[in-house]
Amino acid sequence: MDLTPTINSNIVERIREFVEVTESQVSDTQILMFIAMSENLIKDKTGREFEIITVLDELHDGDGTQIVITDKKPIVEIINLKINDVVMSSDNYYVYQNTGEIVLKTGIFTGAGAIENGVFAPERQNLKISYRYGATNLEVIFSQLAFYMASRNCLIQKGIVETQGAVKEKYLEYSVDYGSVPYGGQIKAIDDEIKLRWEALGEQPVYGAF
Repeated sequence: MDLTPTINSNIVERIREFVEVTESQVSDTQILMFIAMSENLIKDKTGREFEIITVLDELHDGDGTQIVITDKKPIVEIINLKINDVVMSSDNYYVYQNTGEIVLKTGIFTGAGAIENGVFAPERQNLKISYRYGATNLEVIFSQLAFYMASRNCLIQKGIVETQGAVKEKYLEYSVDYGSVPYGGQIKAIDDEIKLRWEALGEQPVYGAF
């Protein structure tokens, strides 16, 4: 797992100010780890990145439908779609960037059985997609989400240190009882912010990578 955070460099200071945590309670190294863990969790859950990434010749099987879906999303640009190593004109398909769907237009036919009756012929690894994907307009939401998730982990670590580990298990419960742990009110407020941003991404909320 890459533990190098990709969001802006003053994030450690911003988190310290936001949750009022000292170096003796949570070290800079721990904060950086919380940020990176949060970013990686977001990437894994959404299949999206914080930056623009290029993918070349991603293999897919034709399945007898009009649709093929890229492994990563949102799509910024389709470089090309190859069927049996022949590049298909972009005039022949629609691209839905947020969902990663490439949909054949009605009535499209090609030779060599690559497309049958307007659908991708069922054949193993007969499709290759080269494309660019990444955050673009979602970058702000991703950065905010990573900030709040890392801040939540810092508050939990702060509470664990102050209670010498006495409430650690309560923090790690699936549904935290905010009234039974230190800084529960602050954690509840952060959780509300996290939930809003996951909903904006169309995902079920995950509150921490602790």
